[in-house]
Amino acid sequence: MGAAHVLQAGAKDVPEERERFINHIAAECSRLTRVARSLLVLARAQSGEEPPRLEILSLSRLLCELADLIEVDVTVRCDEDVTVFADADLLVQALVNLVANAERHGSGGELVVEAREIPGKIVEIDVIDTQTAGPHLQGFQRRFRTAAGRDGGGFGLGLSIAQQSLEVMGANLLLDGSSARVEIPRGLPQ
Repeated sequence: MGAAHVLQAGAKDVPEERERFINHIAAECSRLTRVARSLLVLARAQSGEEPPRLEILSLSRLLCELADLIEVDVTVRCDEDVTVFADADLLVQALVNLVANAERHGSGGELVVEAREIPGKIVEIDVIDTQTAGPHLQGFQRRFRTAAGRDGGGFGLGLSIAQQSLEVMGANLLLDGSSARVEIPRGLPQ
């Protein structure tokens, strides 16, 4: 809305400004569409009305799409052959929220999304701010929820949506400062 108001106030008459604000409006509309779609899928899954559409997904392809969606520079590290068993919309929305959280609460280091298969049937996806990431990720949700909202940094809704989206897919979320780890089932042939 702010971008639309700036355009109405005169920025529409300056071609560079007009283009910048129109691109911003388009990106935000796309983001809101993804959020709304993810919330509908999540609500249906939680009510038992419709389970999430779990399928085997190429994680490297999904992470590259994620990097194109967000307005933050992020480095993606993932082998081409890594697959997960997930709902694409829910996983993308959860990861977008985690990257936004790392960017907002990080120290300004490089943002990295790194995935790897671990022994068993699990894939770990780490969202890391390289300047604040510790050697081990530990659960810290209680501390984040207590601090959220007090410093103008949001109310933790993005993390709550990410956690619930991951849970309905059988995945776990571990948080540590501005870093997050997702443990999600590996995509294995049936």
